[in-house]
Amino acid sequence: MKNSFILASLTFCFVHLPFLAQCQSNVLSQQQENLKDSILYLYTSYNNLYTNFTKIENGINFVNNGLVGLQKDYNNLNGLLDENTKIVQLFTKDQIFTYRTQYYSRRDKIINTADFVETANNSLNLIILLDEVGEYLNEITSLNSPENQDLGFSLSGEILKILETNIIKGKGKLNGGKSTKIIDFVTNILKSPVTDAISKAIPVVSSIKSVVDLVMGAAVRGEDVSINDVADFKLALMDYIQHYEGLASALNKFDNTLNTLKVRKVALSQLLRQYTIERINSADPGSVASNDTSSLTFLINNKFNKSIMDEAIKIIEAKNNIPDIKEPDRTKENVYNVGLNDKRMIYPSSAENQARFIRDEILSVSNEYIAAYKEYQMAIEKVLRETLKKKIGTPELADKKIKTLNAKLNNVIRSFNISINAEQLNKKFDKIITY
Repeated sequence: MKNSFILASLTFCFVHLPFLAQCQSNVLSQQQENLKDSILYLYTSYNNLYTNFTKIENGINFVNNGLVGLQKDYNNLNGLLDENTKIVQLFTKDQIFTYRTQYYSRRDKIINTADFVETANNSLNLIILLDEVGEYLNEITSLNSPENQDLGFSLSGEILKILETNIIKGKGKLNGGKSTKIIDFVTNILKSPVTDAISKAIPVVSSIKSVVDLVMGAAVRGEDVSINDVADFKLALMDYIQHYEGLASALNKFDNTLNTLKVRKVALSQLLRQYTIERINSADPGSVASNDTSSLTFLINNKFNKSIMDEAIKIIEAKNNIPDIKEPDRTKENVYNVGLNDKRMIYPSSAENQARFIRDEILSVSNEYIAAYKEYQMAIEKVLRETLKKKIGTPELADKKIKTLNAKLNNVIRSFNISINAEQLNKKFDKIITY
């Protein structure tokens, strides 16, 4: 039985040996493939790790190099600071940054600030409509009069002509009434315009509207004036209406600009007043109460001008035994330090910035006033030239009017510049920031 089993087994092996060999071969091949994949994976992982490590190492080297550079910069900075310290010490020995120099620099700032405030206040007060400005505006205003003939026509005359041509047409009576009565009504309206119809800024525009209303009323009340007559009448007046509306529009824009600038001027005046009070109370604590209503001009005249501040500082110097500026004494350096620490001699750095803002704003408002007048002039010229294109008025007279307006505008600009005196204002400010 046992021998039979052995024989069967041998027989099975011989029969299936090739298959087993192939199986073993397949297993070995698969193991070899798996090994290759594993090795490839390991090499790939290693390469990635090495690459990352190299990057880290380079980063460390970069940081180390940076630290070395920083150390060098730090050493250089220390050297530079040492040099600067020596220079500062040298300057100190030469009395450039001594207590005395600092004291008199601050002293000058306080006195020069008072001088600046007075000049700034004068400039603000002179941003007003001067005589030359009045003449310029009067020259333009005259164009709005129904009787004005500066451009070669008068509104009154033109309207009466159009009324005669389109409405009356030579008739003695109109709707049962005398034609002359209508003419009298129109003349009266033009001389005493109703100002609340179209434009309050330029009454002559409302005059035209009132005349149109009168004619339309006549058309409604009778048959002598037709709707077509009224339409022709209104059409004939259209160019004149556009002319005067153009003048009104230019004036309205001009007025709005001036009103905006007036608001800025008021705000700037309040700012300058508050600035002045701060400087007064710094030099003389409690001198001006918080509810004080004195005008800026009064405060300047009585509490804060160059002369007053000069005398006030002399009193402080006498109390602190500070020598006269003309007789510096190196042995009394500490006395100047006492002067610097006197509360009445405080001058914050913000005071300079406030003064700069006030100076800049005054010059800005002044320039914008001038720009507003120039823009108004251009608008008026445009209206006049558009009117000439419609064959209204005389070209020669219109050109003459434009030249007159330009001449008067130049007077306005010159007066502004003289009054504001920007050069003087800048000089006063420069003295504040000069050390």
